[in-house]
Amino acid sequence: MATVNWRQGLAKVLVPAALAFGYLLWRNGGTLPSSIKFWGIIALLILPEMATGLAGHYLEKTGRPGVGKLITFAGLAWLFGGAFFLAPKTQAVTLTDAERAPLVTLDEGNQRRLRHPTLGFSLLHPGPGFVANESNAFRPGAHFYSFTDSEARVRVTVGLFKGQGAASGSLRELLEAMSKNTDALGGRAGIPPRVEKLEVSGDDPPRGALEMVLGDGRFLRTSAYGWRAPDGTPFAIFVTVMAHSYAPGTAVLASFRP
Repeated sequence: MATVNWRQGLAKVLVPAALAFGYLLWRNGGTLPSSIKFWGIIALLILPEMATGLAGHYLEKTGRPGVGKLITFAGLAWLFGGAFFLAPKTQAVTLTDAERAPLVTLDEGNQRRLRHPTLGFSLLHPGPGFVANESNAFRPGAHFYSFTDSEARVRVTVGLFKGQGAASGSLRELLEAMSKNTDALGGRAGIPPRVEKLEVSGDDPPRGALEMVLGDGRFLRTSAYGWRAPDGTPFAIFVTVMAHSYAPGTAVLASFRP
């Protein structure tokens, strides 16, 4: 009976998997979504290709080359067909330059508001002492706008997440991830934040709230809004206030307007 070189077979299946992964990485500007769902899909593409590739390699080396090549081809078609299909899906949740545009200040009646010039949603301006910081492209599908009042030691952050927030589960996933991201939240090293409140409604669109006390005693409060743009694209909008007391920013947190 012929000897099967499994090391050679493994190399044959890993190279196409690496090429497909590299293609997805290239199509998305060097970054990929971090959601569990996305990586689950990647696993569903790569694992069947590896299984059929190894099975095909075994059949080829044990006297059944025709069947082996057919199975190997089926696995490759599954892998690359799925990669070509998935690439535009991941790009669909990548924020465009227009969607990353800075928020603009406008007066509506007796209110001063911050409005997104492309998407159209708005919220209350936090106040005259706040200065806009440089916006931050957190990842392809997420963007943050930050405003700081240095004298009052209060920071207001608006987070924009494309492709998320359509359902309560998506909004909850984002809030839970935020509550665990201690490096981004700051606070005294070695002292984990304490979650006081984390809830998401079952409404359509969903609404959520997160309240925490950070390691240095600051309060962090977030109002989360699920929302759909006029073209139907889902977004999650997070309005976050970080301050040394609970009261600041209460009106801003409740002021989101589609």
